[in-house]
Amino acid sequence: MTIPGHEFSAEIVEVDDNEYGLKPGMIVTCNPYFNCGGCYSCERGIVNACMDNQTMGCQRDGAFCEYITMPLERIYDGKGLDPKVLAAIEPFCISYHGVQRAGVRPGDKVLVVGAGTIGVLAAAAAKALGGEVWIADVAAPKLEYAQREFGFAGTILNDSPEALDKVVLDFTDN
Repeated sequence: MTIPGHEFSAEIVEVDDNEYGLKPGMIVTCNPYFNCGGCYSCERGIVNACMDNQTMGCQRDGAFCEYITMPLERIYDGKGLDPKVLAAIEPFCISYHGVQRAGVRPGDKVLVVGAGTIGVLAAAAAKALGGEVWIADVAAPKLEYAQREFGFAGTILNDSPEALDKVVLDFTDN
């Protein structure tokens, strides 16, 4: 059984002197993705497409245990951020990267399908970049949370393909 945990923060318990300034007692977050460094993708710097990706909590044990070890170059100083915020950095990075790749600009109409952690963070990133953001999900409580906490332009209860199509056509002026 694989130990879960790829979205986490941790306290450094023990570390040798290092060039990264990491010291015992620091609260940190880590990059949970391990790439081989030698495949076609890695050699071209596209490490997220590694042929032998090893994600903590999936292909290798994750952080939800009492102690873990990490290569120093994968550890990032939390710089005083709350540990709960640090644990959200990994899903936020995924979300923000997607929004950047989409090229969201002020005034763009944006629909995010899925109001889970990554979807809500993607919607928040798109809103921060000036997008008029709508978020859709099959779960009304997730939409209520997203709207209450982030104040998006609107929410769509995706309870049927027809309902989703109608609202999307309405807010995009067809």
